[in-house]
Amino acid sequence: MNRLPIFILALTINFISFGQIKSESELIGKWTVVKMIDKPTEAQFKPIVDAFEKCTFIFKSNHDFELTTTNETELYKMMINEVLNEEVKWRFNSSTQTIGIGNSIMLIKIESSNEEPVFHIEETGLNLLVKKIE
Repeated sequence: MNRLPIFILALTINFISFGQIKSESELIGKWTVVKMIDKPTEAQFKPIVDAFEKCTFIFKSNHDFELTTTNETELYKMMINEVLNEEVKWRFNSSTQTIGIGNSIMLIKIESSNEEPVFHIEETGLNLLVKKIE
């Protein structure tokens, strides 16, 4: 029996899954932005871009969510105070590769770039190459 088709199928499945997160347990932890791949160029987005370039996403096992940055712009502070001002929960959908934050506050689509996870933040158009640090 020719095993080549089975090998090609297995190889294809492996390539498709790079950059994907298969379960909640893989998502739990701290994710830091390594590089901003794509960002809006309009001037009004600059404070958000500046803040998210130095951002850490924290997904806790109890589904609490935190967003921190080392570059707190005024617009970022306002967003955190108004949007993430209380305990916000996250939920992961492995089939759509999306992370919902709060009650439709933020939607993160997990994509990939060169086998690395990329967080695409729907509301801002930001594409963030991320790395799990904890």
